Amino acid sequence: MDKHYTLNEKFVLNDRWLFDPTQDRLVDLMGQIDSVMLKPVASRLLRILAHSPKTLLHREHLLDEGWRSFGFEVSENSLNQVMCALRTAFQALDPQETYIRTVPRIGYCFLASVRPMSDGEHVARAHNLAPASVQEPSRVSQRGEWLR
Repeated sequence: MDKHYTLNEKFVLNDRWLFDPTQDRLVDLMGQIDSVMLKPVASRLLRILAHSPKTLLHREHLLDEGWRSFGFEVSENSLNQVMCALRTAFQALDPQETYIRTVPRIGYCFLASVRPMSDGEHVARAHNLAPASVQEPSRVSQRGEWLR
């Protein structure tokens, strides 16, 4: 796998979730659930998984692409922790679905359907998610808040 991905790539997972690696977050395209922020290393690994959906990726491959190719040497425990964090993020979004399957001592398989999001689609969906009205925040000073 080429470790130099397209800078602005975005993915649609299970036709419901937008994964934006540049912003390290998962967004509900239906606008029903708040977005979930990911740590950069979790985002990096999810990008690797998203490039190979429904494919068993070996632990060594994930360690190489997720850390070693960036100059970091970590233990397999780091990989386990990041996969746990990704599962937790997906659990918060969709508790009924399993997104990551573990093959003990071998690797992981990303079970979601994955497709790239086109720019036009992103604009249309983002427009539909915009709030109906935006209120200006009140201009009360912090000191005024303390006195109330």
